[in-house]
Amino acid sequence: MQVPRLGRCALAAPAVLLAACGSPPPPYEDVIPRALRADFGPRVRVLVEEYQDTVAVDDAGARSACAVHLFGMEPNVARTVARVRTMFAWASCTWVRTEAGSVTDEAFAIDFQPGIQVRPTGENVREGVQREFPERLHEVAQIGPVGELARLDQERRRRAGEVAARSPVPRPTATRS
Repeated sequence: MQVPRLGRCALAAPAVLLAACGSPPPPYEDVIPRALRADFGPRVRVLVEEYQDTVAVDDAGARSACAVHLFGMEPNVARTVARVRTMFAWASCTWVRTEAGSVTDEAFAIDFQPGIQVRPTGENVREGVQREFPERLHEVAQIGPVGELARLDQERRRRAGEVAARSPVPRPTATRS
């Protein structure tokens, strides 16, 4: 009986495995056609920013600036805009205001049919992911699109600059007594 040859990575200890064979594969994402990314990407960003602006009640002057990465859709075989019911996106947002804003990273499900509805994962991420996302997308919805995080950080910073330049946040004015 001949024993099949195994690659050097198959027999390595876990710590050695990562060093010798590279990092683990990124979480599963649906294949989204370029045309759908081009159409839905800006729309999803605007919807997430509008949603974030409504929940930023701690600072009435804050405006959100977000970068998004689309990682899934329903149905996941859709090839036209009209067929897409829901887009799943990872959003990295900051709030533009007079002082440095905090950064939040969160997964969103955005329904486009029958009407537009933005559904974040919420405070309990695990429960939110199980409730709002198909099982095939649970990992990326919980940890984010690993290979895209640096790009999202740059895009969020660029977008914050655009938001600040377009509609400056009112600054407090000095008053005389």
